[in-house]
Amino acid sequence: SLFNKFNKTQATEFSFLLAVPTMIAATGYDLYKTPVSFTSYEILVLCIGVIVAFISAFIAVKIFIKLLI
Repeated sequence: SLFNKFNKTQATEFSFLLAVPTMIAATGYDLYKTPVSFTSYEILVLCIGVIVAFISAFIAVKIFIKLLI
């Protein structure tokens, strides 16, 4: 991105955004290949974990981008 005249912030955001579909596809494939059936409690715990991980990753990325500016 830097070679294409983007600034550091745009290049950093692009690299993080590019990782999102890759991680979603890898997680989906892993869940598809795992021969485990989840109970409703396990699905609830998984959803809470996804939400907490998203919030903490969002905060970490925002801090990282502020450090680069």
